[in-house]
Amino acid sequence: MSAPARAEVASPASPARLVLDVFVDPSRAMEAVATAARPLAWIPVLLVLAASEVSAVALSRRMDIAAMTEKALRSSSAAASLSEAQIQSAIDVQVKVAPFLMLVGAPLAVGAALFFRAGVAHLGMRFLAGGRGAFGRTFAVIAWAYLVEAVNALATAAVVWARPPVTEQPTTSPLMSHVAGLLPAGAPLPLVAGLSVLDAFNLWFALVAGIGLARVHGASRSASWTVLGLLFALVGLWLAGMAALAQIASPS
Repeated sequence: MSAPARAEVASPASPARLVLDVFVDPSRAMEAVATAARPLAWIPVLLVLAASEVSAVALSRRMDIAAMTEKALRSSSAAASLSEAQIQSAIDVQVKVAPFLMLVGAPLAVGAALFFRAGVAHLGMRFLAGGRGAFGRTFAVIAWAYLVEAVNALATAAVVWARPPVTEQPTTSPLMSHVAGLLPAGAPLPLVAGLSVLDAFNLWFALVAGIGLARVHGASRSASWTVLGLLFALVGLWLAGMAALAQIASPS
């Protein structure tokens, strides 16, 4: 009597295949992340961190930090009490410190964004969509979907490097891939900041992440995309609020 046939077990996707599938077949990629014994979330995290460092290096090399610092100092309320020597000393310090802070701040910002998105998405899926997935799996989905931000960072680095030195503190992405880029010159800064969240890369991220969240939490894709839409609405309101506070605090 012949032995019963064994059920075939699909081999786990390789990291390289997962990276490729995020861009060419997100449904297959998110299925692999949702079902793999080890979703390897550290791989996309490292890739996004590396891309963010490349972008930070490009921006630090192409920003005229001296001119930006001098403009900020001379327009501040304390300008009248500062001597030329004090202003120059402050500029020299900023020129040395700012690039370092940008390089350190880039990975911290990426880590904060990842945990914030994963936390809000997890709570939203649990309480709004009736999801039942674990946070670790939610984080893995968000981390792999966040690979689109690596493309964003590298494209930003290329654009920044190709343009003349930056003399103003950027308020939105230089790629102009967001709705805020369609606003007329002189539009209110809170409106610009709030609408900058309507970005092509954010929409791309939401598309991929929504597929994974639906699979992990046993919910519909429309429910997961709704949760992600609420996430970006919160981010947009926060950016608009911070921009409004900055305007209030800045000298007239």
